[in-house]
Amino acid sequence: MLTSATVFNLILGFLLVPKLGLTGTIVTTIFTELLMVIIAAYYYWGDASSNSEENQQLNKR
Repeated sequence: MLTSATVFNLILGFLLVPKLGLTGTIVTTIFTELLMVIIAAYYYWGDASSNSEENQQLNKR
């Protein structure tokens, strides 16, 4: 997921180089990468917390 997003951002960045310039492209890529990491971490920890609750209920039985 993150690697395909990186490739997509690089392609999009190179298409936008004439408009944004190299610095704008790098900033855009870093920003979208951070956004993807935050979303992935949110889903990961959300699943982990729900799984731990399910495991606690199973352990009570």
